[in-house]
Amino acid sequence: MDANVHIPVLLKETLAALAPALASSSATLVDGTLGGAGHTSAVLARFPSARVLACDWDEKALQAARSKLGEAVKSGRLEFFHGNFARLEENSATLPPAFAPPWNAVLLDLGYSSNQLESAEYGMSFQEDAPLDMRLARPAQGTSAWELLQESTESELADILCAYGEIHGSRRLARKIAEAARSGELTNSTKSLSSLLERIRKRKGKEGIHPATLVFQALRIAVNDELRNLDHFLEDAILKLKTGGRIAVITFHSLEDRVVKRWGQRNSASLSAVTRKPVTAGEAEIRSNPRSRSAKLRLYERNGV
Repeated sequence: MDANVHIPVLLKETLAALAPALASSSATLVDGTLGGAGHTSAVLARFPSARVLACDWDEKALQAARSKLGEAVKSGRLEFFHGNFARLEENSATLPPAFAPPWNAVLLDLGYSSNQLESAEYGMSFQEDAPLDMRLARPAQGTSAWELLQESTESELADILCAYGEIHGSRRLARKIAEAARSGELTNSTKSLSSLLERIRKRKGKEGIHPATLVFQALRIAVNDELRNLDHFLEDAILKLKTGGRIAVITFHSLEDRVVKRWGQRNSASLSAVTRKPVTAGEAEIRSNPRSRSAKLRLYERNGV
């Protein structure tokens, strides 16, 4: 895995947002989604006394960061947690004392890294042919996307497509996918699913998204239980954040953003939204990194309540 491929989005804005919480001596940041280590690298460079607890499901991401940021590891400024950030709660007592809660800041960048999207190993993209896997955890754990398609009833698949892809006509689409899987027309292949969806779904307008985009999104979310993990972690993070600490969350689609926004509203007695509206990428960043177009940064500060 080449960690240098991934370009962190909204980097300047994120560092500025977290600066008040990380300015104190020996402040600790939890980077819940290490990925290509772009944000973690920048935090370590920008805040020389800060420590980072970096989490990732993917052991390869942790290995790459250990190699890239070896000096920070040796100096005791960087610690790793192998697992989904939602599992940090039950394992926080086992962390080295310097990285144990309460924390000064938390960062979640919920976008998939370029490595995951572009590598056939993960089977997340229909741009490259690969088995329908989509699991973020490495070594792989749990049910793959292909297994999910085989094991789900048509009703269950329709619910996944509706809830996580917000797809109209999800029941009809689920029936056609299930029929194709039973007949052998659909195989364990990203290109096979993409081709099927191109045949049975129409692209809306010349600039419309690819017919497979929302289906792949729905399957990725379901396979990795992303929305439930996000909500669970955010609820716990409030309790493990110092007064005046900050939580920054970068989302890439409306479902994630809705979870974060509603969490902030539910916990308005304990949290203050630092910005009224989410921060988005400027034109220059969008030109240099088109994936930043859909990114939204929401920032909250822990009150004394």
